[in-house]
Amino acid sequence: MLETLCLKAHELGLGTVVVGLLNHDACKKLIALPDGYEAVAVVPIGRPAVEPKGGPPRKMVSDMVHLDMFGKKMF
Repeated sequence: MLETLCLKAHELGLGTVVVGLLNHDACKKLIALPDGYEAVAVVPIGRPAVEPKGGPPRKMVSDMVHLDMFGKKMF
């Protein structure tokens, strides 16, 4: 579910980060979470301060896929 939220935000030009290390009791109180529920993560969403950099070029699948043993090319 969080993945879908983050992907949609990215599509809209927004940035996200999944935060799982948090004070669970304080978070529960802050958002008035009823008993029986627990916050396991929060996802801040906003506009990135800088344009994201492009990643490195992708490797070819044929360079990473091996048949039966390492080094025996599948393609």
